[in-house]
Amino acid sequence: MLKDWIWLTTRKGLGARGVLQVLDYFGSPERAFYADPEQYDQIPGLSALARSALREKGMEGPDRILGECDRLGLRVLTLQDGDYPERLREIPDPPAVLYVRGTLFHFDQEAAIGIVGAREPGIARGMGLKTRATFEEALEDAKRKFVGPDPHILALPKTFKLGAVHLCMADDDLSGV
Repeated sequence: MLKDWIWLTTRKGLGARGVLQVLDYFGSPERAFYADPEQYDQIPGLSALARSALREKGMEGPDRILGECDRLGLRVLTLQDGDYPERLREIPDPPAVLYVRGTLFHFDQEAAIGIVGAREPGIARGMGLKTRATFEEALEDAKRKFVGPDPHILALPKTFKLGAVHLCMADDDLSGV
């Protein structure tokens, strides 16, 4: 159930990696939701905050988010959806839920860029990534240099809140990083 996915991905202290650990352990968000509280202690590497958040079973937050999605015309995709972009699924710790407005472009067949945020710009610069101070600067740079005036861009929500923004081309080889 979609509400269970949103419940899982909004647990404090869990993060993308923790969500994937929970999914690996339980097999589905629904099974994680209905699990006995002591089962969360069996998942290696989860913080006390994450385990405590998993024990909170209120659905007010997910209901509110789904209501906002309806109001804003957003579609919700999960890792199990066939429309979830395969290239995104292949990155380390992919987001378990995506919020999409408009038509979903052919992410796996078309040139695409990813815009990601970081708390500190120095690490990404050291990796050779192109760093911009804001999402808007990164978007303008991407339009000018890579994708033209009508780009297809996936930006994760935290991108707008962090200290630096990095452009990663779909064919960037970061395997040596």
